Amino acid sequence: MKFLLCTLAFLGAVSSQASGSCPFPFGTENFAVKVQEAIASKKTCGEASDLAIACARGSSMDSQFVSAAMVPCEQRINAASSEVQKIVSSTSDLCTKKYAKSQGTLAISERAFCRLSVAQMYDDLLSDADDVDAEAGIENLE
Repeated sequence: MKFLLCTLAFLGAVSSQASGSCPFPFGTENFAVKVQEAIASKKTCGEASDLAIACARGSSMDSQFVSAAMVPCEQRINAASSEVQKIVSSTSDLCTKKYAKSQGTLAISERAFCRLSVAQMYDDLLSDADDVDAEAGIENLE
């Protein structure tokens, strides 16, 4: 129950504000393609998410950026147990429900970034679990 409440609080706080500046000026030739390629080149979920957020335009184009950022974000999730995958999926579905009555390109963007935030949150949680497992494994070797 506590986990669900934390998750709901997190979803309420989701925002698509840029945390940095986009390396590609909006309006330049092939802006969206350049952004997607740059996001796809990122190795971690955090790096890909940060770039997607920095280049967000508050339009349906953002869903393309989020799709590219989801690739590294879903790596740990896809490798996790089916139970974890179901939890991630049901949490992500809350984003769809949250924006179900909203219309327009901004709503599409907000829903996409909400889903990305969920994926990033679980990637971070699973990353911390991996770190704990690795530390436990090292202690067992000693």
